[in-house]
Amino acid sequence: MASEVKTLANQTAKATEEISSQVISIQTETQAAVHALKAVRETIEQIRNISTTISQSIQEQTQATHEVATNINQAAEGAKQVNQEIITITKASEETGTASSQMLDASSALEQQSDMLKREIESFVVTLRAG
Repeated sequence: MASEVKTLANQTAKATEEISSQVISIQTETQAAVHALKAVRETIEQIRNISTTISQSIQEQTQATHEVATNINQAAEGAKQVNQEIITITKASEETGTASSQMLDASSALEQQSDMLKREIESFVVTLRAG
């Protein structure tokens, strides 16, 4: 019976050793899993930070694009107003040119009448002196 107890004790010691080895293996694997999960968590955090940065950049780009569009609209409106002013100035210049032409015609007609009046006065003076 002592031999059986000794054999049983050896088997128990061997089994305990195997169990202890398996527990250490499980603990090692658990620690590796914990490290892997920490790495995954850190990667997810980095992705979240990058996503936040991208989102902020998109918002800034959207705002800048809106400002550019607003400035383009304002520039287009300014160009439209300048164009209207040019049209107004062109019309005024045409009217001034027409008025100048009419004034030149009137001046020429007045000069002809003045010359005719001068000749008639000279003729009248000659007639008075002769007479």
